[in-house]
Order: sequence, then C-alpha cells, then structure tokens
Amino acid sequence: MEKENIILDTLTDFARRIRYGKKYRDSFFCELFGHDKVALLELYNALNSSNYTDPREIEVVTIKNSIYITAKNDVAYLLNGTINLYEHQSTYNPNMPVRFLVYLAQEYQKYIQLESRSVYGEKLISLPTPKCVVFYNGDTEAPDEYELKLSDAFSCKDVKADAELKVRVLNINAGHNKDLMDKCQTLNGYSILIDKIARHHSHMTYKEAIELSIEECIEEDTLRSFLLSHRSEVLGSLLTHPDLKKLKKNIRDDAIAEGLAEGRARGMSEGMAQGMAQGMAQGMAQGMAQGEKKLADLISILLTQGRTDDIQKAVNDEAARASLYKEIGITD
Repeated sequence: MEKENIILDTLTDFARRIRYGKKYRDSFFCELFGHDKVALLELYNALNSSNYTDPREIEVVTIKNSIYITAKNDVAYLLNGTINLYEHQSTYNPNMPVRFLVYLAQEYQKYIQLESRSVYGEKLISLPTPKCVVFYNGDTEAPDEYELKLSDAFSCKDVKADAELKVRVLNINAGHNKDLMDKCQTLNGYSILIDKIARHHSHMTYKEAIELSIEECIEEDTLRSFLLSHRSEVLGSLLTHPDLKKLKKNIRDDAIAEGLAEGRARGMSEGMAQGMAQGMAQGMAQGMAQGEKKLADLISILLTQGRTDDIQKAVNDEAARASLYKEIGITD
C-alpha cells in the first residue's frame, strides 16, 4: 500500500499541474492559430496550395467542450465550403481518426442546427467538406507526412467498410516539411521556438530554456509580434503542458526505488542469501506491477483520450480509480 501511496503522490502533483494548466486558454499551438484568422489563412493556403487573401471569410467553429471526451478539439474553422479540423500532437496516436470522427459528428450537428435543416427531409443537406490534419512534433522519429485511416481500427478486415475517414499527419519538427514551412512563416516560427527550447533544455531548467528561447526568437524576428503581445500566455501554456514521458519515468523510478527498499528490508529479515534475493525480486515485481503497469497505463490511456478530469478522479478517489480500471480493462 505504501508503494501505491508514493506513486499516487507523483500522480497527484501531475494532476495538479493539469488542473492549473486549464486556467490558460489553450496550448501554445492553439494560442498561435486558434485566435488569429490571419495566421489560420496563411496555414490554410500553405496546406492547400491556395491563395485566399481575406481572413474575414474564416469562421472559427472550434469545439469548446466535447460530449464524449472531456477535451475540446484544438482548432476548427469553415472556409470556402470546407471544415478544417486541426489537432496538435506531441506523441504518436493511431486513434486520431476516431477522435476526428467524434469531432466531425458534433460539428455537423451544430452546423445543421444553425442552418435550420432537418436530416429527415427530402432535400439533400449540403455539408462542408472535411479536412482533418494532425501537426506532430514529438520526440519519436516520423516521416514528413503520412496518413491514418479510420478503417485501420475496424476489427473485421474481411468485409469492405462502408465508412472511412482519413487524417493527414504532418511532422512539424525542425528540419521537416521545408516547403510547408517556407509557405507558412507562423508554423515555421513555432517549429523554431520548440526546437530552441528542446536544445536549451539539455543544459538548463525547462523554464529557463523557454524564457531564453522566447528572447532569442524576439531578437531574430521569429514570431516577434506574437511573442511580445502574448509572452505570459506562451510561457504559461508551455510550462503547464502535460509531459507523459516524464510522468511515466517518475512512476517507473518511484516504483523501482520502493520495490528495492521493500526487497532489501524483507531480504535482510529472512536471511542474507535466499531471503534477500527473494525479497528484492518480490518487492521489485510488486512495485513495478502496481506502480507502472496499472497506474501508468491508466494515466496514459486517459491522457490519450483527453480525459483530464478522470485523471484527477483516479488520483484522489480509490473507488473511481477501481471503476476506471474496470472500464478500461486494466487488471492486476
């Protein structure tokens, strides 16, 4: 039980950072593109090889709070008969087509209601054409561009599916998609800033790396106007962004340390030879199993699904945690 309490302390601190992060309007990516139609138009033109010039034609329709999952989508807008849904990801997620399906269904529902149309009528309803894009800047190597399909999730591969949804995934790490970056200086500036932070973080604290990178970008005229106007929001959103890799490492380290401690204590009490070996093995196995396999897997799945409220419940409420284990199918 002590092992689990130590691990829960780690998760409690992590959940507190997530809750604190909600005070900020959006992540840095959403701050950059979600509220600036000029930047959105520049990105749209770069992605679609178009040359629209009037940002007033854009209608932002970003979902503020999803019914099925507790996370809103990052950016959504209407332009020239299309509905464009953008998501930013720092980890690989093969379930993005499923998430976009949920987002798109809600967007269409809102659109039909606003247009006062009925799906039961005899006249065909005209819907904006969907364009689903993921912007990826994680640590795992990835090609410049690849495609995810909803049909990849279908369990029966022997039957031709009657539904499909495709997601375009673009690697926006520094050095990737040069043509796209050349066409969209805002996206290129984002890539440069994130790359600077990663490089500086290798020899200074994360906060110091962010502050120094912001200063350098301003001096180099990279996102200068945006960073001068929204410096505090950028710093806040970057500092409070959930770091799944770091969370898993913390849980793993705590579990191993506690397992070793318990193993040593039990081993010494049962004998210097067999007792210590058996105690250490049992302690490490129990610590790793309880600390990493169950809790880390649960948090990882909840983060992937955007269920930050459920993370808080899992940390603070034993009954809720047990219920989530059962719902997701995580067993001892």
